[in-house]
Amino acid sequence: MPEKNNWLGRLGASLGLKPQHAGLVKIVAAGLFIGILFLSAPTLFGVGGSTSPGSPPSATEVAAPAGPGASDELTRLEQEMSANLERSLSAIDGAGTVHVAITLAAGPRTDPLTNERTEQTTITEKAQDNSQRTQETTTRDTTNVMTKDGSRDVPAAAARIAAKIAGVLIVADGARDATVRARLHQAAVTELSIPAHRVVVEASNRR
Repeated sequence: MPEKNNWLGRLGASLGLKPQHAGLVKIVAAGLFIGILFLSAPTLFGVGGSTSPGSPPSATEVAAPAGPGASDELTRLEQEMSANLERSLSAIDGAGTVHVAITLAAGPRTDPLTNERTEQTTITEKAQDNSQRTQETTTRDTTNVMTKDGSRDVPAAAARIAAKIAGVLIVADGARDATVRARLHQAAVTELSIPAHRVVVEASNRR
């Protein structure tokens, strides 16, 4: 096999080996081949490398489950307020069956009562040339005023802001009558303390 011998001879010459060391050249060539095969194993046999499609995602790929958001609380409050208004409007003479849908722009909130302490420090430095430099530092510290709720200490409330109503839809059997419709509209405006343009009263399609 002249081509093989010539190739091994050139490899031996490049390594500085003499022709009589042909056996050592074969060992070196075999070692190089095994090394290349080992480095190529991940690609050739699928060992290591990227995660296969069937494997579970890593921790960074798993999305955290979303907890109950503020929208859930708004929905619950909308349903509660709608039910309360339905009961009130159903008591109006001639109203018939009443359905109410209240949409909130924002839920209620409580502004805590706080104490604020302000401390001002003035430092005057005098240099050897009688020049002066004044440095003023102001520190503000805000803490919540606490109150008792049974055995617990809770922040005291400075103000409680009611939920902001975006709009109200009232559908009633008796709204076909203009007088009843006007009474339903005024009753909703009064009970919810909102502008009249945010309330819409419609007659139901039931006969």
